Amino acid sequence: MKKSFTILFLLMSLLPMTAQTTFPDVSDGTTEHWYYIQMQNGMGVLTVQGENQNIVTAEAVQKKADMQQWKVVPATGNRYQFVSRGGQIMFYNGDKFKSSAAPAGGYSAFQIVQTSHGTYKGYEIYVDQLGSSSAYLNQWGGAGYGRELGCWTKGDPNNPLAF
Repeated sequence: MKKSFTILFLLMSLLPMTAQTTFPDVSDGTTEHWYYIQMQNGMGVLTVQGENQNIVTAEAVQKKADMQQWKVVPATGNRYQFVSRGGQIMFYNGDKFKSSAAPAGGYSAFQIVQTSHGTYKGYEIYVDQLGSSSAYLNQWGGAGYGRELGCWTKGDPNNPLAF
């Protein structure tokens, strides 16, 4: 029994590392690849709240696939757009990350960069057009469910995510 408990404990300790930490497959118009974009700290997934509403973190729920699953599509250069299964495009309005079927203003093309955080693995989403070291998608007010997304400095523990 003790041996089984030890093995179970070791396997459970590896769970946070099982999220895909490789670069996501990019959808190309003929093949689509859908992902939950999951924050590594708090485990919430990016969730659409409605037209021009703030994107928040929430528990992954299959029946909310239109609001929680995203594809990565090429934009310009080394930038990408994130489009929800329901057709909402993620954009940054200078304050918060929001979604819209047709964003008018703000930034909707982002870089995907490897995180520099020591504990969490994966990637960070960077709003490079801002030209700031504080332009990385971040869970505001701590990690967990119900967090709005703004920008903060690279490597913060509330930035790393996996696809």
